[in-house]
Amino acid sequence: MPRLAKHKYGYYVLPILHGDRFVGRIDPRMDRERGVLMIHALYAEPDGLATHVTARAAAKAIEELAEFLGAKDIEYDSGGSALANSNHFFLDSQ
Repeated sequence: MPRLAKHKYGYYVLPILHGDRFVGRIDPRMDRERGVLMIHALYAEPDGLATHVTARAAAKAIEELAEFLGAKDIEYDSGGSALANSNHFFLDSQ
């Protein structure tokens, strides 16, 4: 499995955009059986504008994704805990 060593992020990581800027990546998973959107990890880009405004926008986007998927709740793993309190966006970046 040498190819896996080349992957820094998982296969299902999605981009986080704020306006026209690429500010980070998110690794979500929908647990349809429980109706929960699980956020496994968040990654900030080095020049990703880590501000309170960006944090609120990212948190809102995650809430909208959860609503779109029909999730009743959102759970954050340790990698996503910085965003769970949207005042601290990407404090644990890379």
